[in-house]
Amino acid sequence: MKIVMTKRQQKILIIAGAFILAVVVFLVFIYIPSNRRLDDLKRQYQTIQSEMEDFKKSVGTGRPLEQSIILFRNNLEALNKKFPDKEEVIIKELSALAKNMNIEITAMNPAAKKPFTTGDGQAPAIKGIDVKVMPISLTIRTSYKKIGEFLKALKENFAVFIEIENVTLSKSSGEKEVNVLNVRLELNTYLMVPKA
Repeated sequence: MKIVMTKRQQKILIIAGAFILAVVVFLVFIYIPSNRRLDDLKRQYQTIQSEMEDFKKSVGTGRPLEQSIILFRNNLEALNKKFPDKEEVIIKELSALAKNMNIEITAMNPAAKKPFTTGDGQAPAIKGIDVKVMPISLTIRTSYKKIGEFLKALKENFAVFIEIENVTLSKSSGEKEVNVLNVRLELNTYLMVPKA
């Protein structure tokens, strides 16, 4: 028995498939990795805090001061790379990642920076530093496969800390571009800016 579907039924099936795909992409590439990334960031923060405590203790415990200073500087450099002080660094890194993956950026709109606050509404207490959030709306054109790779690269090994807040997928409007998507990403990026 052959099943015949009307064009309307085909459209409904395609829309339902796109919706299910969007939900799966959200869960697999945003929600679950975001929770893991937050846990990793907490662990890194705790590690740096304990190493700073070790640094303070090492002055009198026999560890050479030079070794302690080098260890402290290396950790500070790693933290500064993840949280740059200039938005240009983030924009440059996003552009470079897209270019390296042959993904076309059709729009990149950074919003105004705003102070970062924790869940209880408090700003982190870092002497001489203001932590800022800079939302970025990024629109790209790419294939189904590359969007997954791009999201994975952003979550797992991107040069700066970034959170993906929302992903919107839509089919490209060209006839020849069957597998090309327009993808809009709502991102949160973080800056550690010296206080004026």
